[in-house]
Amino acid sequence: MRPEALATVLAAEIPTEMIGLDVTRKLIMKASEVDPAGAARSLLHDALRFYVEFHRKQEGLAAP
Repeated sequence: MRPEALATVLAAEIPTEMIGLDVTRKLIMKASEVDPAGAARSLLHDALRFYVEFHRKQEGLAAP
């Protein structure tokens, strides 16, 4: 996240919880595990698709 984006989020005074990136290293999800969760194109689905694509591109993880 860019610093100005974080400043905007924090200035909104919406309850926010920061989670370290190390959390994303504890579980690897395959694309086939993410797709069923996204039947309604939820925010969670979009975030998980981003996660799968990012790690596929950056680390060469297969995304069946």
